[in-house]
Formats: sequence, C-alpha cells, structure tokens
Amino acid sequence: MTDSAPSFIEIRKKIDTELLSLPPAEKIPLFYDPIYYVNSLGGKKLRPLLTVISGLVVGGKVDNLIPASAAIELLHNFSLVHDDIMDNDETRRGKATVHVKWDLGTAVLAGDGLLGLAYSKLLNTPNRRDNLLASLFTDAVLEICEGQALDKTFETTEFVTETEYMTMIGKKTATLIRLACQIGGIIGGGDSKQIESLAEYGYQVFRW
Repeated sequence: MTDSAPSFIEIRKKIDTELLSLPPAEKIPLFYDPIYYVNSLGGKKLRPLLTVISGLVVGGKVDNLIPASAAIELLHNFSLVHDDIMDNDETRRGKATVHVKWDLGTAVLAGDGLLGLAYSKLLNTPNRRDNLLASLFTDAVLEICEGQALDKTFETTEFVTETEYMTMIGKKTATLIRLACQIGGIIGGGDSKQIESLAEYGYQVFRW
C-alpha cells in the first residue's frame, strides 16, 4: 500500500459500518436483533481486512472492496453462530452466545440470516463479476460446512490421524481465509497469477 492508503484502523471502521448497514431491526426484531448483536461483538476482523489488503496490493480501491469484505465477515459469523449451537458454547467474545441469549430456534434463524446477508453484500460489489464471486463463495460455504461436519464426527472417533485433522482444519478454517484473499484479488483487478498466489497464501498460512 502507498503512503496515501488508509490505515488498518480506517479500513476496519469502514468494514464495521458496512456490517451494521442492514435492514432496520424494528422491521422484524426476532430476526434482526440477534444479527445486529452478533455483528456488534467485535473481533479482530482479520478476514475482511485480508480481503481489502489483497485487493489493494493488486491496485484495487478500498471502497470497492468493502462490501465483499463485509460479506466475508458475515459468512464467518454465520459459521460461528451454528458452531456455538453444535458445541453448546455459552459465550463468544466474552458475551452470551445467540442460542443462550435468545433460544436455539432463533440462533438457527440468525445464522441463516447472516448467510443470506453475506450473499447480499457480496453482490453489492461495484464492478463485480457475479458468477465467479458467487461460485467461489458458494464453494467455500460448502467446504466450511464439510469441515464442521468432520469436526463433529471426530468427537466420537476413537483415533483421528494427522492427515484427517489437517483436512478438517483446511475446510473449516483455511478455506475462508483463502476465499478472503482470493476475492480481494479478483475485485482489485489482479491477474490470474496474482489471484492464484493470494488464494494459496491465504490457504497455506492459516492451515499451518
């Protein structure tokens, strides 16, 4: 990034603003209140930051990258809400999980809503390449769900090999980091080699 590029703090503020730019909670409180709650819990915002940074390094503009970066975080939050249900976790980022603060059914609905909103943000990307972005995003959703299913399976498996464990981590965690870097490169206007390199970086660095 150049000296004129915005700081990480400025980028994160833009991401937070986009995350909370959703239909008003008063519209259907039972649906939107838990979603706002999840999106307000904080967190490092590592994944959306990587989307923006990946786009910037290939010449993209911050504002063009913000909707997709928010989509990445919404997808991440979707996985966390459902993960918390499956693991019976009571807290997330120091606060009550959605199924504890509300109830199980509301948490499932909130997770579904987060996924739908993620697609909505993704498709608000300026100069977007709809088919490619949606295809990559959908593939990542399925891989993340496969990873969570493997994680659940391993709870009752007597012995899990290192290879099996790495496959699970690759699907559950590294896939989303890869997607964050990959779509940042695409939206930023990177060439095929740059996009491939960013995707591989995202996958490998957070897999190991």
